[in-house]
Amino acid sequence: MIGILSCHDLVRAQYGVDVTEEESPAGLVVNIAGGVLLKNRPPRVAFLAINLSAAVIYIRPTGAASAARGIVMNPNGGFAFVNFRDDLILPAREWYASSTVDGSAIYVLETLIIPPAG
Repeated sequence: MIGILSCHDLVRAQYGVDVTEEESPAGLVVNIAGGVLLKNRPPRVAFLAINLSAAVIYIRPTGAASAARGIVMNPNGGFAFVNFRDDLILPAREWYASSTVDGSAIYVLETLIIPPAG
């Protein structure tokens, strides 16, 4: 394909949109009581969440996450990658997280559609 010089060019050619990334704020933590990890965000087409802590973290869309109802992110590098091609609308949904230990560090990188100018 002529004119494809970068990943951004390829995404634009394949999907007709531009995207950008947004990192979670430094010091993002998950607690035993749990709570919202990612708010509902329609332009989000993917996210990567990495457990930076020595505890287990659970994540789940649309409701409280727990050992009984959640996706397990094992300690020290366990991760979840959610994208629209494999998971349809799940990346854009609100996501919840809880941990087996208060103050469990987590890193999140979101991929977002850039709205057209105008």
